[in-house]
Amino acid sequence: MAIVWTVLTVIGWILLGVLALLLLILFTPFGIRFRYTDSWSVCFYLFGFLPIFRLTDEGFSKLLEKAGPSEAPPVNEKPPETVEKQAENRESTKDEKTSILDDFKQLYKERGVGGVLAFFRQLLSIFTGALGGIAPFVTVRKLELYMRLGSKSADKTATQYGQVCAALFPSLSALASLIRFRKTAVRVEPDFLESGAEIRLRVFMWLWPFGIAWACLCALIKTVMLWMKLPKASTAKITVKSDSQQVKN
Repeated sequence: MAIVWTVLTVIGWILLGVLALLLLILFTPFGIRFRYTDSWSVCFYLFGFLPIFRLTDEGFSKLLEKAGPSEAPPVNEKPPETVEKQAENRESTKDEKTSILDDFKQLYKERGVGGVLAFFRQLLSIFTGALGGIAPFVTVRKLELYMRLGSKSADKTATQYGQVCAALFPSLSALASLIRFRKTAVRVEPDFLESGAEIRLRVFMWLWPFGIAWACLCALIKTVMLWMKLPKASTAKITVKSDSQQVKN
């Protein structure tokens, strides 16, 4: 009896240690630093200053080479399926492919176009709410972006410069309204002497895993509850007569 109690105590302490480690990971801020010049590199930090993992373009390419496709084992030949088996496979495949579509068709039949649009509005509201819930737990401490744009002719260079600025700066402003930025340095320059483009990007941010996981979990629960409220289509199966049955009849 004493041995069993000792084993249970050890197992309990191990479980408590694993639980404490999970809680520490969830409540500890993680830092991510991304750099891109000629090649990219990503580094993950614990507490914002302790590097724990680093991945570069070259290292990622080596991992892909190691995880390349290996020789496939020989496949055993299967006996030919009967006509009845083929009909059952076609029937089951049809049921799997049309289950979600049938629910939307049933929603359209019962509530019309307004019901379908209301469903997607609620789904979009859940998505935007999830983004709003994640935003307070993301802090960009430093964002440095440098872009040099050049083309063969001056008019193309000016056009590219205007298009990039028209898309980049409003996007950063919209992102800054959701996520906190501590320091930003963005510079876009046209190059009328040389053709080609150069991009340098450095981002250092803090993430709080607990808040992000909680926001995603709430969004997932809301999505499942919204999906369960949809009117379900009939689950009656469509029988498919095989050629052999038709011959017998």
